[in-house]
Amino acid sequence: MTEPEFQGQHRISKIYLKQFGFKREDKWYISVWRKFINHTEIELIETFSKEVNIFDLPFFDFKLRRHFENTSNLIEKEYPKIINTLANQHQLIPRHKDILCHYVANLICRTKPYRNFFDLLLKSGQTRTKFLNEITMFNEETLPELKEFLDILKEEFQLNVAIGTLMNHLVRVFRAFSFVILKDYGNRGWFTSDNPVIIDKQNNHNWIVPIETEIYFPLSKDFCLFMFNKHSEVKTNPLRQYQINKVAQSDDMTHKNVSDRILHNDNEFLIFPAEIDKTYFDANEKNGT
Repeated sequence: MTEPEFQGQHRISKIYLKQFGFKREDKWYISVWRKFINHTEIELIETFSKEVNIFDLPFFDFKLRRHFENTSNLIEKEYPKIINTLANQHQLIPRHKDILCHYVANLICRTKPYRNFFDLLLKSGQTRTKFLNEITMFNEETLPELKEFLDILKEEFQLNVAIGTLMNHLVRVFRAFSFVILKDYGNRGWFTSDNPVIIDKQNNHNWIVPIETEIYFPLSKDFCLFMFNKHSEVKTNPLRQYQINKVAQSDDMTHKNVSDRILHNDNEFLIFPAEIDKTYFDANEKNGT
């Protein structure tokens, strides 16, 4: 099949968004609130977070040019199986844990706030070397070639070239983490956003993902992932005491605390776990007064 010259690519995969969506006349939608707007909206999943060629690599060969996007598609196809297993078996099996390591890493490499941050690290002479050293620390022999390639590229192409190496690095880091699955409380559901991976570095900003990091990621309207490294010196979070790789029932306070983190993450859109008709936060505004 011939690759199109111009390809619509989603920052947040359609497969993921459907976990929070609903169907109308055979089309999938999500209910969203765009921050600083006074009403909710209904967005078509097919077009939400879709941009043209944003992850393309600077190669003529389409197989190489679309390598990151095609790899992402392979990972995304496995996602519904994870949610089904959590719902039916109430546990995270080893294969699905590894897929989540890839999926979380992939999302971090796709969403705007994290990409903007990585782009700044690449462009700054003060952070470029440290950034490249960090993302190749598990494969140091690849660093000289990566540096050489980046140095001959125009600045606007460099992030997409480095992002594959960064994703592989994050996968290696996340494989050392423990996973807890939180069930929503009282059928309230979990919200998500257009930047769904919440990274709490515990005030250690010396690394992209320091050992103290705790990560929250809403998997679906029913389940939320909590990730942590057991070797961290910071161990005060009570979620660390939950049984790993199992579905745990959240309580009222846990659900509220995690939901607050999702709401206040660096994002533009908050995505609801249910269908909501257009709702105005100010009744006077709705009536045009």
